[in-house]
Amino acid sequence: NNTAASSSTSDTAAASPESSSEASPTQTANSHGRTRTVVLKATSSGTGLVVHGAGGSTSSEEFTGEWTKTVENVDKIDGYVLTVTGDILDDSSQVSCQIVVAGEVEEEASGSGSVGGATCILPSDFL
Repeated sequence: NNTAASSSTSDTAAASPESSSEASPTQTANSHGRTRTVVLKATSSGTGLVVHGAGGSTSSEEFTGEWTKTVENVDKIDGYVLTVTGDILDDSSQVSCQIVVAGEVEEEASGSGSVGGATCILPSDFL
């Protein structure tokens, strides 16, 4: 039984370096400030739609007036995108977006009209 237990432990030990070597770079990079908290802001003169995300994963939400969301642990490698559209039936629609990192506005945009929209892109490797 001891031999079987040792063999099982050896198999686990052999698998551990692969697993830990994959996890270590992310953990090390994050502990050195690779992620940031990002504040997303959007406005619309009427009903608006925000689509936001990073690394190919997005979420969408409808809102009226002002919208704010804080997203923690945004990886600098992925960057972040925020798009705002207004009411497509309203020619006087006004929309805007803003991405704030560490209290500083890193990106802002605005748009108007029935097909107007605003897209804010926080590039990868943002500060």
